Amino acid sequence: MSVSFEPSNEKERIRQGILRIGTERAIGELQMETPNCLMYSHRGATPHLTPDVARTVPNRGIQISLSHMLDNLPPVSIKFEPGLHKLLNLEDYFVFVDMLDPSPELEQTPFNGEKYISVNTYGGMRKITPEDFIKTVNVYKPDITIAMADIVVDKNPSAKRARNSVNRTLKWLDEIIAEKQQNIRLFGVLVGSQHEGERQRCAEEVVKRNVDGYVLDARSFDVTLEEKERLLKISLDCLPTDKPRMGYGFSTPDEILRGVSLGIDLFDSTFPCTVTEKGHALTFKFCQQQDDTSADLAYDLWDPKNKKDQRPFLEGCECFACQNHTRCYTHHLLNTHEMLASVLLMVHNFHHYSRFFKEIRDSISNNTFEQKRGDFLLQYYKP
Repeated sequence: MSVSFEPSNEKERIRQGILRIGTERAIGELQMETPNCLMYSHRGATPHLTPDVARTVPNRGIQISLSHMLDNLPPVSIKFEPGLHKLLNLEDYFVFVDMLDPSPELEQTPFNGEKYISVNTYGGMRKITPEDFIKTVNVYKPDITIAMADIVVDKNPSAKRARNSVNRTLKWLDEIIAEKQQNIRLFGVLVGSQHEGERQRCAEEVVKRNVDGYVLDARSFDVTLEEKERLLKISLDCLPTDKPRMGYGFSTPDEILRGVSLGIDLFDSTFPCTVTEKGHALTFKFCQQQDDTSADLAYDLWDPKNKKDQRPFLEGCECFACQNHTRCYTHHLLNTHEMLASVLLMVHNFHHYSRFFKEIRDSISNNTFEQKRGDFLLQYYKP
């Protein structure tokens, strides 16, 4: 199984690309244009969506968190020899496996040790060692795996804590590379917290290893936005251009645009899930500003004014929900606590977010990204 990444239209840090993954499954080679997002999942399933409904969303990349699968050690699912794709009916998907959930719930993770990380699972707290990780991944056989890492969740970690984080992460990465099966493609994690020397050391050392891509974690920073970007650039400047980069901590639209401007290729999609849980439908547009009025990113379907509104969530949207249902119907479903409300909202919100990334790629192609980004922030994030 091979992984290749071809960057194109690279201007300063901003870039497009195509991620290609060769598989031994009937689907053959999978391709994903970047910048793009991976569909968020709970226990291997897109929240509120069956696999058939999820396939109506124009996205064939999904992120699986091992913490959702490790109720027991070893997990019962590793007895299923065909692997994770077959188990979850995701054989036509690019499956991306990480240990931790990409949402802000990471901050609830307790202390890590020299030989383990603490993982909050549905079966309680588990101490996961590199051996546990390697054994599980070798059986699951995902398309890409993120190496186990000592992620610092402290807002202001000491230099010693940052140094230990880098040392553990590199040590575990070496153990995983040595023991993983050859067909497991691996992304290395860049850590170092707010300590620029450790960030640079970690990035330089990970680049020396035989990895297929990189993960940049932008969570748990207690610094200004300008300082945060400066620290992230220290890590990114060490990376080769011909390998993909995944970013954590970039989920909301303004953060996605910031990540793209830094040179990130792949993002998580926790934001549309959060919006769905609130009963909101995404309505923002990535286009030139039309006037000086501010706008909202989403529309509240709980609002009583929806009782007689027969419009779709968003005029012109081609998703199944907008083509077949109305605001008033979804408002009714929410008030009667029907599960279908979340299904329709999730279909729309994931579809809308996927379209957002397509518009980003189009703007990079025609050299209008920075202009549109500025107009977008002015319209939707005006102080």
